[in-house]
Amino acid sequence: MLQETKYFFFLSDLLGKKIKKSTGETIGRVVEIVALNNPVKIYPEITSLVVSPGWFRKYLKISISGVEPFELPIKYLYLKSDAVIEPYSEPGINDNLLLVKDTYLDKQILDTGGCKVVRVNDLHLLKEKNYIWVVHVDIGFRGIARRLGWVWIMDLIMEWIFSYKPNERFVSWKYVRALPPTGERKMDNIALAPSYQCLTNINPADMADILGDINRDERIAMFKLMDISAAADALAELDPKIQKEIFESLDKAHRAQIVLNMPDYKLADMLNELGRKKAEEVIRQLPPEKAEKIKGLLVHPELTAGGLMTTQYLTLNKDLSVDESFVKLRELSGSSADYFFYYIYIVDAEQNLQGVVTLRRLLAAQPTAKLSEVMNSHIVKIKAMTRYKKIVQLSVKYNIDALPVVDAHNKLRGIVLLKAALESSIAV
Repeated sequence: MLQETKYFFFLSDLLGKKIKKSTGETIGRVVEIVALNNPVKIYPEITSLVVSPGWFRKYLKISISGVEPFELPIKYLYLKSDAVIEPYSEPGINDNLLLVKDTYLDKQILDTGGCKVVRVNDLHLLKEKNYIWVVHVDIGFRGIARRLGWVWIMDLIMEWIFSYKPNERFVSWKYVRALPPTGERKMDNIALAPSYQCLTNINPADMADILGDINRDERIAMFKLMDISAAADALAELDPKIQKEIFESLDKAHRAQIVLNMPDYKLADMLNELGRKKAEEVIRQLPPEKAEKIKGLLVHPELTAGGLMTTQYLTLNKDLSVDESFVKLRELSGSSADYFFYYIYIVDAEQNLQGVVTLRRLLAAQPTAKLSEVMNSHIVKIKAMTRYKKIVQLSVKYNIDALPVVDAHNKLRGIVLLKAALESSIAV
């Protein structure tokens, strides 16, 4: 067993080191380490070393308990007299064993702190009492320099020129999980991802950036790990070409769930990219009411209010009291639809737009007051053919986050969020 001291060292400190018997005979060089991935424990425990005895010779396996205690820096590793040397065979699927170098080194991970994809440059190990654990992944430049043997030169130059020594950059192992393959080909560029539940906590725009930074197979695998709501939000933020790529990789059941959770105008934009035939297939899977709304959006030019509007807004009858309104709002908040809640549009029995009230004003109103008494009847509204530039100008002028879209008969057809209009102006 290893001596009972505690210190940190790196995978690169072990790889390539010669292993010798007590007689001085060289067995070979360390080419891999094997760790036990016990689901009960956070950190994998190193169980054995894989040793290459030379060219064209089969690898050997040596238990870590058969290695004599060592100190840093490691020059050689020595075997105990009772060490067992066995022929090496790759771990089976159900063995819960990790080939640490092959699986993780030079692969990519998702850094949730910085919301970006980063590379694993080394692995940080902890020797504690009689055990060695994998505790961190090294994502900093020092990891590369260390493996090349240049870290001391880099530190010397940085301190001489900038009076600064670069810090280590680690990601704790408890935030790391293996990302499974898509089934289309072996995943050879990305091996890690943090706990999948954390993917739902990342801002959709940041998640879209992350998905855009990795290759096709990687993004499909990661997308399929996300829950439906987070996946739909992220898909809505992606570049249309990437949207199409991911969407076409999903089975029909998964597609149906995704489209139900996407904002209407974003879904319409994506369907325009998919082409008429595929768009019709998707629309046939939608509930009749949502299908009609999407069809309505598809007939309008992309950079007009009709093409940008969403139909996920709230309307209430002008004759309802404030108390009755909150009952309706509670019912709607429990539904799966992602409504825009800040502005509530007031209509009559024929669905003609009468006014608008903010949620804040509604909260301050008397419970028995009618909506017709608390609403603002001076409404800034637009037509379906209003261009995106005009929408932005009106939104900024009147400090409004959403503009209602009405037809020639003053019937409410949708709303355009300022965010959607700004995105269009940036894209153009």
